[in-house]
Amino acid sequence: MIWWSEYWRHPMSRNKPSHNQKMVWLAVAPLATLGLLFSADNFLQSQKYSVEQLVWEGPFKHVSREQLEKAVLDKVKDNYFTVNLREIEDSVRAMPWVEGVSVGRVWPKTIKVSFREQELMARWGRKQWVNREGEIVNLPKNEVDASGLPRFSGPAGSEREVLEKYRQFGGQLASVSLSIRAMEMTARHMWRLQVADTASDDGASMTLFMDGKHAEAQLARFLRVYREQLEAQVGRIEYVDLRYPNGFALKQRETEAGSDTEQGKKGV
Repeated sequence: MIWWSEYWRHPMSRNKPSHNQKMVWLAVAPLATLGLLFSADNFLQSQKYSVEQLVWEGPFKHVSREQLEKAVLDKVKDNYFTVNLREIEDSVRAMPWVEGVSVGRVWPKTIKVSFREQELMARWGRKQWVNREGEIVNLPKNEVDASGLPRFSGPAGSEREVLEKYRQFGGQLASVSLSIRAMEMTARHMWRLQVADTASDDGASMTLFMDGKHAEAQLARFLRVYREQLEAQVGRIEYVDLRYPNGFALKQRETEAGSDTEQGKKGV
């Protein structure tokens, strides 16, 4: 116990370097520094360790290898250690069809670029698109195959909510083989859905109106009646207004005689 007491009382006495140790350190330190500087200079020389290969990993559905290489060609002139990976990443990310990208070094002379392409969920308005994250995407119209994509619209900034409700409402409607062709959120937070029977080839659709606060319950109530009474009439229904507390209003399409009918279903 006395030895430990002395140790803690004089902690520096055991580590004090001798005069010879100091002299050795003063002689070795400059040589070590020069060695490090030489090694760093050797690594950073552009003619050594130049990037010899770009490896691309991605779906290549809308973006070609030639387009990618053209975008980053002037960014890989430095060697393996000094090439600016952020500049390569920014150049690839700036391409219209690219959603996400990561760039890394692969020893000894390769740069690997992995990217994801935009996955479009719907058209937004007339000229824009919504991707799977609910983000607005601007793409050349002639590069997009819009067949099968629904059309969304709504107030600015509502894209994520519209996509979320599309997935929710779409799941409910799929239980009776209905799909959403168009979906709108109004400025007053009302919903307008154009839906069609996926099993029908006549292309007929009907419109559903719901309010923002009770849309899920209103749709569930409609689907119960639809299964029991309306499924066979879907081609003859023009719209269904579900914004009633205890039921909904239904309007049928005009008949050959030029008349139409509107029915109210209450207490359902």
